[in-house]
Amino acid sequence: MMSGSSAAGSSSKGSNSSSKQENIAMISMVNSSVKNVQIALVVMIFTFLCLNGVVAYFFSTTVIQSETLDDVNFMIARRTEIMQHSANLARLLDLESMGISYLQPFEKYETLLTRLIEDLEIADKTIKDDSANWEENPKFNLYFENIIPVWESINGNYLMRKKNMFDITSDFKKHLKNLKENLNEDLGMGNPSIYYLFRNGYGESTKYSNASQKLYENEWENYIALLDGYVVLTYGVTGIVCSLGILLIAWKLYQLQKCSKNIWNIVFDFPEGEIRERFGKTIDRLEYLPTFDENILLEEDLKEEVKKRKRQNLKHYNSWISLTLSLAVLVFVVSGYFFVLYLSVKQTSYFMIMRPDYYHKTLSQFSDLLKMWEWAKETTLLGTPASIYLGLMNFSQVYSPKDMFVEAKEEAKRISVFYDNYYRSKAVPIDSSVKDIVYEASPLELKELKKGLVSGIIFYRNYMEEILGLNQSESLEELRHGYKLYLGITEEIDRFKKLYISHVEDSTESSQYQTLW
Repeated sequence: MMSGSSAAGSSSKGSNSSSKQENIAMISMVNSSVKNVQIALVVMIFTFLCLNGVVAYFFSTTVIQSETLDDVNFMIARRTEIMQHSANLARLLDLESMGISYLQPFEKYETLLTRLIEDLEIADKTIKDDSANWEENPKFNLYFENIIPVWESINGNYLMRKKNMFDITSDFKKHLKNLKENLNEDLGMGNPSIYYLFRNGYGESTKYSNASQKLYENEWENYIALLDGYVVLTYGVTGIVCSLGILLIAWKLYQLQKCSKNIWNIVFDFPEGEIRERFGKTIDRLEYLPTFDENILLEEDLKEEVKKRKRQNLKHYNSWISLTLSLAVLVFVVSGYFFVLYLSVKQTSYFMIMRPDYYHKTLSQFSDLLKMWEWAKETTLLGTPASIYLGLMNFSQVYSPKDMFVEAKEEAKRISVFYDNYYRSKAVPIDSSVKDIVYEASPLELKELKKGLVSGIIFYRNYMEEILGLNQSESLEELRHGYKLYLGITEEIDRFKKLYISHVEDSTESSQYQTLW
């Protein structure tokens, strides 16, 4: 009997020892899983923050570089516009020498020449500073190789030479300064500076300058697209890292759920007699506590019902349900986050690409409106001694003044579309006060702009066409007023350019902030 009792006790002790070892191993697994979940979460957050920091750096660099590129792009377009305006002033001074005055008072010439010289110097310096970035690009050989035909007047002879764009820009500055210094002299087409500016301002120099801007725009857009793709790729890598972290955490959570299930199974698998024995011992110990109240104990039948329900719930319990739902929520949140990032990056890239396009089209307005006035003037001079169409135009890019006017008029029709695309676009929030001036009323004294800038441009277009039906004496006064109107319109366009770009910059900064944070 003693031997049997001893064997049973030994067996019980061995069972208890084995059970304790299993419990210790299970607790160790729980602690390890919890620790791994914590480590995985910290690593995922740290990796995400590091990659997000890298993206923030490159994205901010992209925005800053795009602003620099915008300045260069704008200066190339501005240089083209200055060349055309220089040709216009040269021709006006030539007509002044014949007693035909379109720009009054005469002192305005000095003001306009000073502004052109200053703007051309700024444009030339900005472009030269950036030229190191594309000096090896064969598309920009026109800046470094003498391939652009240039016409010059030397001792009354017209000669054609080939130069590069930087040298041509320097020549324009030199001849503009020469005109400014000699405004009181007789400046006819025989003057080398008058001839150079007029012939090349409406000739190949302007053509090549405009072509270089289009090449620069293409290179700039490719560069922006490359960095944009890099940013999206970096966010993709971040998404992969986060996804792996989520999967690791989900696996460890599943292990925790499995351990939890095993623990509860152990609890519920205890023999009922042993549970009652331990329960009785617990009650005996609780009776020695001063705050013990027997009413808090459940009735025996109620305990049995609770135990039955727990067993029933445990029987149908599946840890994958909660894990799957948790994983789905995490994936949804991460996917939503990266989708918002993608849209934000695209929006910022849109603003970065839109800005140079706006600059280019704004300066195109100056050229289109000026060319309408220029060729309306030359058309009214046909058949008079002041016309130079047959003597000079046949050597340049220019053909019939009438045809040139029709072409300029068609190009000027794009201006209304330009304002509709930009100032009525929802992409950039524009103050209603700015829109009112564009479409309803301008603060300038010119009556033609009292109904807004766009209305004034449409009036100007029709006004130039009406002038073609007048003779020289009748058209002289109207063209004087037309030139005054042109200067007023371009002043408004320049003012709105600054206002609009400030709104674009605000939208870009806001979009950039949303992208990074």
